[in-house]
Amino acid sequence: MTHKTIANPPDNTIQAFATEFAKIPNYHRDMQDPDLKKVYTFISFRVTELYSVKKFIVEGFLPKTDELIRKTENEIRRSKYRDIIESLDYKVTDQRFETIRLGYVMMFHKYEVFVKDLFKIFDEVSPGFDETKEPLEQFCKRKLNFNPKEWHRFPAVHKVNFISNCTKHHDGYCRLNNPKHPKPIDFIAHSENRKIYMSTELFKQDIEFFLDISLKLLLSILGMANMLCSMENTADDTYESNGVIYPLHNDEAKKVTNEQNAKNWKKE
Repeated sequence: MTHKTIANPPDNTIQAFATEFAKIPNYHRDMQDPDLKKVYTFISFRVTELYSVKKFIVEGFLPKTDELIRKTENEIRRSKYRDIIESLDYKVTDQRFETIRLGYVMMFHKYEVFVKDLFKIFDEVSPGFDETKEPLEQFCKRKLNFNPKEWHRFPAVHKVNFISNCTKHHDGYCRLNNPKHPKPIDFIAHSENRKIYMSTELFKQDIEFFLDISLKLLLSILGMANMLCSMENTADDTYESNGVIYPLHNDEAKKVTNEQNAKNWKKE
């Protein structure tokens, strides 16, 4: 008798990462480098964590909320104070929408911390990085005009951040936290006197799009930026040749050194 193998979600996630990383040129060679391995491992773990949070919300929190809503509705129907309760401006079903809004808060918070820690780990593995070198985050702002924490510049991130802020600071009402930034396009016509109501399907779509687009963009830009930043940070480094200290990127000095080395090789 053969047993059908049931797909294990964590295994699927790890295999998906392995497949994507395998597409990176020289990936298997890079994994021999402890610093690069540290970066890849960090990214894999934290991105998996982001998707896990979404899974817990959709498959755990929301079904449990629905269960409690049904239980509460039944209790109200049996209550001897039913007329009083029903006369109040209170809808038990609003708890579902509140839970969904809190889901946006959780997802954005996890993403925000991930971005912060990602900059740190890139700095940690950058060759020769110390407190005298420019951090990658500052380099991105100065050289590339790229600041991933300007959430409003990235539509998928902006929407999740906006709903998160409305939930935390305005009890779910559709109000700007920073008047300098526009509302996401989905909420331009939304009244500030109405709360934001999102369905489970919309939440899933928003988070999938948010994670897929923002992570690919973030990782591709930071990967390139880290290489450029490392090159610039080592521009003033020096090296020694025949007892003489030369700037690492002094082409003329390198030429002299190479010529001298060539002469030495001929003598040998």
